[in-house]
Amino acid sequence: MVDEVQHLNYRSGSKNDVTDTLKSLLDTGVVSIIFLGTEEAEKMFNRNLQLNGRLRAPCDLKPLSAKKAKDQKLFAGFVAHLDKALVDMGILPQLSGLNDPKILASLFEVSSGVVGRVVRLLHVALEAAIRRGACQIDIADLSWAVDAWAVEQGFVKRNPFRDGRFD
Repeated sequence: MVDEVQHLNYRSGSKNDVTDTLKSLLDTGVVSIIFLGTEEAEKMFNRNLQLNGRLRAPCDLKPLSAKKAKDQKLFAGFVAHLDKALVDMGILPQLSGLNDPKILASLFEVSSGVVGRVVRLLHVALEAAIRRGACQIDIADLSWAVDAWAVEQGFVKRNPFRDGRFD
């Protein structure tokens, strides 16, 4: 599995084009390869039609839309599953209530519907909760995670956990 494949989209000459190596691996059948990456990765495949021609049809996972009821349901189910998994695995002793509509709306805003960002944000919030010996992730942990990770990484400019909707 090649994750973050968009970082391979660098080429300063034909001798160091990583796509030629990938083509060889695919041609010889040494391994099956799964490419994961952002939309930027598409440029590499469009640039090298020989590599692209060796691939199966892409399975593009677009960000979920807050305007679509089906996507809202998927998002809420995903977040609820993560919350439950933290308890089932013994990481936290009780559910954090991440399926609260206000929390879901804020998580959707911060993640822009990209579930991988939700996972990373919750990882940062979980670390904060564990460090303070908490039984669950709370709004303060989520707010800190947004400031420390999402704002710092440029995913959002403002913290929806600080806008008063949780008072």
